[in-house]
Amino acid sequence: MRTGPRLISPPSTIPLLGVAKLGLALAVSASAMCAGQAGVHERESPNADRLGLSCAQILQMKSADWVAHFNEKFLGKDKDASLSPTDKTLRAIAAYGKCYDQRTTRLAEQARKNLGNDLLAPSIQFRNFDQAIQAFAEKALASAEPPADAVRGAYAGLYAKQFRYKFYRDHQRKNFSPAPPTAEETEQLGEAKNYFGELLDDLPPQKMKDLHAAFSRIFNGPVSDVDRLAVYRFAIFCLVPPSETPFAPPPF
Repeated sequence: MRTGPRLISPPSTIPLLGVAKLGLALAVSASAMCAGQAGVHERESPNADRLGLSCAQILQMKSADWVAHFNEKFLGKDKDASLSPTDKTLRAIAAYGKCYDQRTTRLAEQARKNLGNDLLAPSIQFRNFDQAIQAFAEKALASAEPPADAVRGAYAGLYAKQFRYKFYRDHQRKNFSPAPPTAEETEQLGEAKNYFGELLDDLPPQKMKDLHAAFSRIFNGPVSDVDRLAVYRFAIFCLVPPSETPFAPPPF
């Protein structure tokens, strides 16, 4: 029986989540990255799924708070009146993700202007890291017991966007030497490693072997200890059974 620690729980408004829509959610992230690499700068256009708010206003909310707000306020057109709570939650997550991608794309453009060719090598390293994150997430969500549902998969796709945002934010700020982790972060990293190991141990041997290999590929390039903690928390989110108390609060 696992005895892994429990850190701060996320708000109770977060639905318990899953895998069917992960491919779509991650595809949105990938398409946004391609748009950013092409130097595309999107201007905001009216969008019913933003409920009249700008992306800046939406991103001021925690993702769970936005989903709760959307589910309460969204009316839609007559044809959407019969949307299930799950469908509304998926639309809310998608709207938040699009806003998150737009902000990251603007950041990417600024970083490219500031750094030029100096950003090429780090971008290749990050692309490999991002691909490994996505590959692990797909395997982990499918391997979870029970397998993750559509909402959990959509949240996983959303939370995976944190790494691209941080990459461009750090480079736009020319923050090439992140501060070392605090004592608290070091302790949390140790707890996360232990709990992740316990989750792997609960899996059938072949699944455990495959997931461990996929997870190890995330660290083929340089990853700071602070980023390592975020990776472990993301991995735990993908694997932890919905019946258990969340290990850590969502990243945003």
